[in-house]
Amino acid sequence: MFDTPIGRIENDRLVLPSALTAQSLRDTAFTNLSELPRTLRVDLGALTHCDSAGIAALIWLLRQAVAKDCRISWHHIAAPLRQLLTLYQLDTKELIVDAENPH
Repeated sequence: MFDTPIGRIENDRLVLPSALTAQSLRDTAFTNLSELPRTLRVDLGALTHCDSAGIAALIWLLRQAVAKDCRISWHHIAAPLRQLLTLYQLDTKELIVDAENPH
């Protein structure tokens, strides 16, 4: 179990908070993670507020995963977040592996 700037990883699972916004992330330092599991389940079920700062945080997580050779699977992606991912062109199969709706 260890903490990341956007939540705690426990048993290869990261549960995101209810908000990933400029306000909720304003004092967050995004540094390189020293470790990640080989596979990481990211649970977005509680995430109800996400803006461009939240998308940047998800991109940070994706970059960390690539650097650590970690495969991410996304769970419980709400429609508004899916729309943001599409808007920012981050909904490609190479970036987002949605465990519930495989491409």
